[in-house]
Parts: sequence; C-alpha cells; structure tokens
Amino acid sequence: MKNMKISLQLFLLIGAMIATFAGLTFLQIRSSTTAIYHERYEMLRTQVETAISVLKDYQGRVEKGQLSLDEAKKQAYGQLNKMSFNPDGYFYGYDYNVVLTFHPTSPSVGQSNKGVKDANGFAYRDELVRLGAPAAGMSSSSARNPARIRMTEPIRRQVMLGRSNLGRSLL
Repeated sequence: MKNMKISLQLFLLIGAMIATFAGLTFLQIRSSTTAIYHERYEMLRTQVETAISVLKDYQGRVEKGQLSLDEAKKQAYGQLNKMSFNPDGYFYGYDYNVVLTFHPTSPSVGQSNKGVKDANGFAYRDELVRLGAPAAGMSSSSARNPARIRMTEPIRRQVMLGRSNLGRSLL
C-alpha cells in the first residue's frame, strides 16, 4: 500500500466501503423480506383458523339438532363469504373432489375444478386439496386476482383443512 498513490488508495478504500455497504444492504433486505413473508404467513394462518372455528360452530349446531346439515352449510358458507382480510384476501373452499364449495365472487361454486390449470399449466386447485387433505400447507401459483388490475400475478395461498361435517371444506 505504501507504493500506491494516495488517489488509488482512496479509490480502493471507497470501493471497499461501497462493496461492504452494498453487501450489508442486500443481507438486510433479504432478512426483512423473509420476516415479512413469515409475518404474512402467520396472519393468514390466524385468519384461516378463524374461518375453521366458524365451520366448527356450525358443525356443533348440526350435532345439537339446531340446524340441518344443508342449512348449516348455507349459513356457514354465507358467513365465510362475508369475511375478508386486508389487503385483498377472501376465503374460498374446495372439497376432496376439488369441487368449489364456497367463494364470494366465483360463478363456478358447485362445479368440479379437478385438473383445471392456471396460466402456467399448473393444476393448483388439485395441489391445494393434496396439501390440505392431511393438515395444512402452502402453495404458490399464478392466478387472476379480481381485486387487482393485472391479469396474472403470483398469489401465495395458505391451505388448511377444516375438519367438519360441513363438506370438509379446504380453505
């Protein structure tokens, strides 16, 4: 270093400082992104647990004889269709045969979606049911989000099984 010109030493020092700062910034952004996704997952998990408790409440009403199974399904699904969470989330459910049991805006409620693929050729509904059948899981896929302007965008979906006689819907 003694044989180098002062200007070259200064440039190397500044370059090393910039590279170090850039590396630290990258690591901080990566860490923050991971923390944000984890927090989002936990918020979604809490919301899904709330929806499952609604299903279990209506299941209890059926078991007590207060409602018929069909009336309980109608009321429970109506209640879940009214529920939403920010920024633009909503609940929907599939049964084990990939039949859409409830959805706040879709006209295909009651229709089978088995094998139906998204814009990337991925049958995400089948994957949601596969992941949700044993307990819970996460799935990422591309889909049209009616609350957004862009036609396709990646949507992270949380799948949890609502263990009830109300169609055993997957949320």
